[in-house]
Parts: sequence; structure tokens; C-alpha cells
Amino acid sequence: MFRKLLILMMLWPFSVLASSGSSTQSALDWLKLVDDSQYQQSWIESSSLFQEQVSEQTWLGAMNSIRAPLAKVNSRKKISEEEMQSPPNVPAGEYVVFQFKTSFANKDDAIETVTVVKQDMQWRVVGYFIK
Repeated sequence: MFRKLLILMMLWPFSVLASSGSSTQSALDWLKLVDDSQYQQSWIESSSLFQEQVSEQTWLGAMNSIRAPLAKVNSRKKISEEEMQSPPNVPAGEYVVFQFKTSFANKDDAIETVTVVKQDMQWRVVGYFIK
């Protein structure tokens, strides 16, 4: 019994890293859609909560007026990652908030914040902001 418990304890950090990695990859995959101006697909791939809060037309309009003028991504570096369990004012669940320092062709120094939520065993974007 002790041996099984020890093995589980040794594997636990790897499962946390795998979970975190998949959330990171989901955020990056979603950002790639936005980078490629696939705004409709980015809305489709977002969480149901996101879709309930932001209509597809509103999202397309916002991306065309705010994100498109920034143009091509020159670089993007993750600068923070914060896991949250059931934060206030949102439905209960697992969330991860990422911040990226991003350089665009038309804006050198931006901070992108991407929040993902675990929905149906997959990480999906629930929030996106550019500052």
C-alpha cells in the first residue's frame, strides 16, 4: 500500500504539469486562430460561457476593430500563469489566467490576457483582453 501511495505521490507533479501544459497549449492554439484572423473560428472554439456573454457578431466586430489593426505578431512570451478554482462572479470550475507580453507589427508592447476554463474535459477560452 505504501509503495502504491509513494508512486502516486511521485506522479502527481507530472499530472499537474500535464494539466497545466494542456491549458497553455489550448490558449496558444486559440491565439493562433486570432493571429490568423480566424475570428469566427475563435468564437466557435471558445467556451459556452464566452459565447453566452459575447455574441458572434459582437466578437467579429470587436476583433476587426481592435485586434486586426495591430497586424502580425512579431513575438509572444508567457509572463504569468495563475490557476484558480471557482473564482468569484463566474460559474464554479477550474480556470487558468495567462498573461503574454506580445509585440505586434503596429504595437510593440502589449499585454494579452487569456483566461481558459475546463469545460467537458477540454480547456476553452472564456476571456481575452489586450492592453
